[in-house]
Amino acid sequence: MPQPFDFDKSLKTLQDGQALTGKDGILTLLIKQLTEAALVAELDSHLAHDTAKMALPEKRSQHPRVPLNSPRLAIVTALLSLN
Repeated sequence: MPQPFDFDKSLKTLQDGQALTGKDGILTLLIKQLTEAALVAELDSHLAHDTAKMALPEKRSQHPRVPLNSPRLAIVTALLSLN
């Protein structure tokens, strides 16, 4: 993990004339570290969610099964019984 952003050091370098923006700017380092921290946090969140999801037992419905009576079901059932 990169070193934490040092605000005092950044302020000193800004006062010494280093650019605020651009490739070597002070904000570039801060934005990079914020982006990396956000990506790590998002990945940790997804992994924790997936782990918790795997640990849960499979849920079954509390309702009894209801037989379906439809004309298509009757036709399919009749066709299957011919074989």
